[in-house]
Amino acid sequence: MLQATMKLSLLLTKGAVEMPKLYFVTDLDRTIIHSKHPDYYCVESIGQKEITYMTSSSYEKLQELLLNQQLIFVPCTMRSLSQTLRIQFLRDYHLPFLICTNGAQIYVNGQLDLEWEKHMRLMINEDMIQREFEVIQQLGIDYERLDLTEGFYLSMKFSDDEAAKNGWLRLKEELQTSNEIMLVGRKVFIMDQRINKERALSYLIERFNWQHIVTSGDSEVDEQFTKIGRTILPGHACFKHDHAKVTTANGILATEEILDYLSSELESLM
Repeated sequence: MLQATMKLSLLLTKGAVEMPKLYFVTDLDRTIIHSKHPDYYCVESIGQKEITYMTSSSYEKLQELLLNQQLIFVPCTMRSLSQTLRIQFLRDYHLPFLICTNGAQIYVNGQLDLEWEKHMRLMINEDMIQREFEVIQQLGIDYERLDLTEGFYLSMKFSDDEAAKNGWLRLKEELQTSNEIMLVGRKVFIMDQRINKERALSYLIERFNWQHIVTSGDSEVDEQFTKIGRTILPGHACFKHDHAKVTTANGILATEEILDYLSSELESLM
């Protein structure tokens, strides 16, 4: 009897320790958070300037999910670390994992993954990136801002989507480069094709043996990594996958459906 009780206690303890985790690997901008919605709940600001928003309902659902010990929330974003941590709920969450700068950098428990960093630095041609930076400055393109993001790639911010498209077309015609020139909303990125979210996610899956994964994203840079695991896409995503669930709502209202789907996936693990 004592032996059986001890065995049951061990199983319960083991079960508590080894409860399956669900890794929610998701893009942020235009997937979970959205700009230009001042009537909604602000989740990011710079000084007094509000930047991104969620509906109050979505924000409350996300807060509940982040308290669930079975869920591991993994941002997978083109933002840098500092840009990502401007988002209030991510600062509070103390991210176990973060894929940022479009997969060029990975943080594990707040620390830069040096093995991945070294691997990615060996890929890029820093001299070529610097030359492209200087050439773009001479082209007379009407952009708001040109940045060298963490030394990995160039990003250009424009006043609106139409200006970004015009700038993108100019660059495609006039910039001599082997790097990819990508248009994402009102931004244009010039980067090595090997810098991508899919490679970074695959590295984490292999290194930490992730089993249960849900992915979500909306733009061209999300298309490949969202083929991994179970997928929920916002209705406004610029791509679709045969296996993916797609929200009926678009824009900021799609986030709530994404989080509801995530809740149902968590329940299925129990």
